[in-house]
Amino acid sequence: MSANSHYKQIQVFNYSTNRDEILVKNLFVGINATDLNITAGRYFKHSDPPYPLGIEALGQIVKTGSAIKNYSVGQYLVVKCGKLRGYSEYLVITAN
Repeated sequence: MSANSHYKQIQVFNYSTNRDEILVKNLFVGINATDLNITAGRYFKHSDPPYPLGIEALGQIVKTGSAIKNYSVGQYLVVKCGKLRGYSEYLVITAN
């Protein structure tokens, strides 16, 4: 970044977790055959991007609901995304 560069940090959202939810910031995702076949149009035909991709992700907990006792902010989690959302910047999961 040059000395003449200007940037402003902005808050994208302020998510309020429900009692049983964990907010995870994704750091890494797996790329597998399902993702490649979806983007190639072989599975789950979607009209236009962005496509819901990502079966698994590794992220860091950034917020927990009040009922969450076994996990805490800062911990890392591997998440299996049942609804193909691993490529999202953040995931909201329930602790069950």
